[in-house]
Amino acid sequence: SNATLQFGISGPVEFQIEIAKLPVGDYSLIIGDTTRGTISVVATPNGPRGSLSFKTEPGVGDLLLNFPTAGQSIAIAQGSSTFFFGQLPAAFTP
Repeated sequence: SNATLQFGISGPVEFQIEIAKLPVGDYSLIIGDTTRGTISVVATPNGPRGSLSFKTEPGVGDLLLNFPTAGQSIAIAQGSSTFFFGQLPAAFTP
């Protein structure tokens, strides 16, 4: 699994999450204490994969990044099972 948080002058501007090697199915993306989206893991030639992209100025296929991300906890869960848990960076570090 990989989470990328990009910062602009005023704070986070893009957040992307990619997950792999989990069984095909739908997984909840939880930022802080709130579910922010559903990642659908599908079979690909390189194995099961899924992703979500949030942007402050979303394009086609992106979701609106209008919630706090910096310093927040992040979890990938399905039902009562948590498959990934971590912490997003609080600030930009070059």
